[in-house]
Parts: sequence; structure tokens; C-alpha cells
Amino acid sequence: MTADRTHQSAGADVTLRDGGTIRIRPIRPDDDERMLALFHRFSERTVYFRFHGIPHMTAEAVHAFTQLDEHDRYAFVAALSGDADAPLVGVVRFARMRDPTRAEMALVVEDAHQGRGIGTALLRALAAVALDRGIAAFDAYVLGENHAMLDLLARERPDSSTTTDGVVTVRVPVGHFLD
Repeated sequence: MTADRTHQSAGADVTLRDGGTIRIRPIRPDDDERMLALFHRFSERTVYFRFHGIPHMTAEAVHAFTQLDEHDRYAFVAALSGDADAPLVGVVRFARMRDPTRAEMALVVEDAHQGRGIGTALLRALAAVALDRGIAAFDAYVLGENHAMLDLLARERPDSSTTTDGVVTVRVPVGHFLD
């Protein structure tokens, strides 16, 4: 069974380390409003860490986040239930780079749900899809003060990391998320 079939449009329920359950599913074109609502629930700190300080999210930018080709650009979202209108609490995505075996990866989880294992669950789902598409490594660009994200990536045994102007580039083999 491929990762794509595992996470069909209806999604898959995942039990978190605190015993709670989330539904992980591919992002859909009709998620624009839910994505915008999620952005507005982020703290200033989360916006700074994930979006490197972009103070607001336009409807056009959100639309671009939800309109993906599902080969070179892919994303999963997490919701607290399988209800089609359930609020989103996290999103993870990749965008293939010039080297077709690498992709930039980005992850964000709503402040109230950070530390529950949602980010790890989203990364595992994304890694399975990435492997199916021939992506061998994720590159993440993380602000040096974002210790939670750097710690999460460090647990995955990164191949390398470099720091430039306060941004740490971390390269992790995709398979490490599936170990």
C-alpha cells in the first residue's frame, strides 16, 4: 500500500502521545478559509518562527498554499476531527527544489496544540509521500532561536546543518522520519 492510499482525501486518524486524536489529510483547494483562520490563531512568536516575520496573510497567499500540484508541491493538514469543517491545527508541506531529490519542508502547529506530537505525525505523513515521489531529503530553513523546531529536526539525525544570518538550514534524509 502506498502512502497516497494510506492518506486518501478522507485522511487518517492518528493517536498522539497525550492520547488525543487528530485527523491528517491532504490539503484541499477549499481549505483557504480554514488556513486563514489557522494563521489568525497563531501567536506573534509562531508567525515570526514559521513565516520569518510576515505580519499578515493575504487571501491570495493562502490560496497559493492550498493549490498544489501534488507532485512537486504537496501538503498535509491536521484537524481535531474528521468533520469536513473542523478547524485546522497544523500544516506541513514540501516544495521540490532544483535537485529533484530534495525538497524544502515547512511545518507549523497552532500554539495551543504544540508539544503534543502533531508536528511529528505530520512530518511522518509527508515523508511517506515524498519518498513515493523520489524525494530523498528535506531541507528546512529555521530561525536559530526556534529551539523547538531545531530539537524536533535534531531527533531525526540530520545529515547537515549550516547557519547564515541567523537562519539554520537543516537537511534530513526523508527516510529518517519513517524510522
